[in-house]
Amino acid sequence: MEKNIIIRCTEMSCGACKSSITKSINQLSGITGLYIDLDSKIIEVSYENTVTGQKAVLNAVLDAGFEAELISDSTAEIAA
Repeated sequence: MEKNIIIRCTEMSCGACKSSITKSINQLSGITGLYIDLDSKIIEVSYENTVTGQKAVLNAVLDAGFEAELISDSTAEIAA
């Protein structure tokens, strides 16, 4: 089942920040979608919850050197 989370990262301010976070999150297995909006400081991530989890995604942002706050967590079944 695919899960979607939205993370607020107030420290993210430039293209290099976005690149670092993108690289860190994309190293995780099971990531199916990633959108980062620098203006709103929001990171939207879709992932396969049988492969990775919310904590791993948050840790990927932390590992990139940024604080992260989960602001939304939703589950959506994907029709086959």
